[in-house]
Amino acid sequence: MIRLVTSGVEFSFDGVMYRQIDGVAMGSPLGPVLANIFVGYYECQIPVSLMPPLYVRFVDDSFSYFQSEAQCLQFRDLLRKVVDGMLDFTCEFEESDRLPFLDVLVEKSIDGGVVTSVYRKPTFTGLYIVWDSFCATLYKINLLRNLVDRARRLCSSSRLEQELEKLRALFRLNGYPESVIVKYVTETSPKKNAEVSTNPVYLCLPWKGESVSRMVQRRVKSAVESNYHNVHIRFIYSTVRAFTAKVQDSIRDRVNDVNSKR
Repeated sequence: MIRLVTSGVEFSFDGVMYRQIDGVAMGSPLGPVLANIFVGYYECQIPVSLMPPLYVRFVDDSFSYFQSEAQCLQFRDLLRKVVDGMLDFTCEFEESDRLPFLDVLVEKSIDGGVVTSVYRKPTFTGLYIVWDSFCATLYKINLLRNLVDRARRLCSSSRLEQELEKLRALFRLNGYPESVIVKYVTETSPKKNAEVSTNPVYLCLPWKGESVSRMVQRRVKSAVESNYHNVHIRFIYSTVRAFTAKVQDSIRDRVNDVNSKR
């Protein structure tokens, strides 16, 4: 079955069908698992005496400490030799005592330790779900809460308030009300009321706007809770396409005609 879902993947590009014969298809749930197994297997082939003093890895990204850049390059060449060309390895060195690892920025501190904060790529635009988007308000609130929770987990105490101020500015630009920002962007998590242990059931509904969707949600929740007391229903909303596939094809053809005339 693993061979079937890895070596038998077919896809189309520019009207031509292809079959992928090497690697794992982009977006496949098996991708991170197989990458972790692959790197971990060859990692074990390296003698402990040749490993750097600090070596931590997440899937195929590693964070290591070396005495010099030359030692780092030697270790990189060793990894390339072990995998025999099946995987390439590159190095990224610290600049101004700073080095990003995934979404964490690691910085050297004056006392010889390190401090961490959230790292964003230079291409980051600051665009999130804007407050006026046609989707459930709960999604927007949860986006804000998740980013704040990430800041609390990743940032050192000396960097947390700075990151929270960035989030406040970003969500103001995305049109979020000040009352929502003040309520959720805090150094500590808001206290939650204790909930009775229940069985969650997920129901997907089409998003029809705040008032209509909330009304349907209240009625469905009331009907379920009155008949099944130990069931806690949770709602997931989906939005439909603004145009059908046929209309999209028609628009695309018109755009192509205009471009060809130009």
